[in-house]
Amino acid sequence: MPESHCTVEECLEVTDELVTAMEVLVPQLSSSSPPPDRERLSAIVESPACHLLLARDHSGVLGSMTLVVFPIPTGIRAWIEDVVVDSGARGKGVGAALNRRAIEMAFEKGARTVDLTSRPQRAAANRLYERLGFVRRGDQRLPLRSARPGGVTGDGNRSRVRAMSSPETEVEESDAPRVGLATTAWSVWSWFVFGSCVLVWLPLMALVWLVTWPFDRARWWTGYLFRKLAVAHQVLNPLWHFKVSGTMPENPRNPYVVVSNHESFVDILLISHLPWEMKWLSKIEMFKLPVVGWLMRMAKDIPLERGDRESAGNAMKLCRETLDRNVSVMIFPEGTRSVTAEMRDFKDGAFRLAVETQLPILPLAVSGTRDALRKHDWRFGRADAEVHVMSPVATEG
Repeated sequence: MPESHCTVEECLEVTDELVTAMEVLVPQLSSSSPPPDRERLSAIVESPACHLLLARDHSGVLGSMTLVVFPIPTGIRAWIEDVVVDSGARGKGVGAALNRRAIEMAFEKGARTVDLTSRPQRAAANRLYERLGFVRRGDQRLPLRSARPGGVTGDGNRSRVRAMSSPETEVEESDAPRVGLATTAWSVWSWFVFGSCVLVWLPLMALVWLVTWPFDRARWWTGYLFRKLAVAHQVLNPLWHFKVSGTMPENPRNPYVVVSNHESFVDILLISHLPWEMKWLSKIEMFKLPVVGWLMRMAKDIPLERGDRESAGNAMKLCRETLDRNVSVMIFPEGTRSVTAEMRDFKDGAFRLAVETQLPILPLAVSGTRDALRKHDWRFGRADAEVHVMSPVATEG
């Protein structure tokens, strides 16, 4: 199936374009429901529980859906409704892009699952939902791929499906990787190896920190040892094969502002194979993890609380201090992982830092990690991944 080049965004205001788009799309969704007028659309857009998502390209609006997120006593619930793609844009990945963005938003807002309903006769849509990770809810929770798509539940009319995790894979071109018993077993082994390495590294890093403290206040060697944990884990993980390519910096103590695209949590483990030390800008939640968070603090990585201006200012200050000590800093300009094959918009913090310090930007290109560990799934996938070091970009002048 051709890849979609559309963008998906939340509608925050009612425009003439939106009213016209609904007049075209809603009749394709339901012959019995009239298109919403401007007043009804305003009520939807202004509702704190409703999130109207639009898929568009250069030609205009291609499709829409509504994500409803609301609190209940047991947590946050999320529901997808009224998914519709214009007839001229079908078969191009627009529906998948809308669903991916809705699932991503739902988890960002604290929902643990996402629900939707789908009629049995919507075979193509049900196959898409299956590939996106939805499962049927009936007497048992059965994956749709192991049952008939859109299998009938007790009401005899509509199947209720639930997304148990957020997708990470591009599923329009091929089915998402199936996780078999062998992969699950190797995942258990790999997590055991990772946990064992973490416990072994804790005293080793503490020892290196103490020995090098008099002459290494930047903790270059302590951090360098920390990155080798990822190398040891990959060697003992048969599911992953990592490769480093490109031109490495001649002097590892010449500082750079290092930036990279972000496909998966595993990007961190892959980039740690590079033969020099960098201090990582990371969300503060990582520093709160038992043992792993301790290692990050010991390595002098830099915490950031997302959405907090004061935290962002402090993080940039620590980045500048790190660079002044001839240690590079590593930043993902996208801020978080992309759930599609397309990169998210870059935040400008890393580039401002490079310009202000007049230090070069060192771009990295990561590929192949998307299926290594999918978001919201504890199991590893098979991956042949590579990090490519590109030429530095000067910021002087």
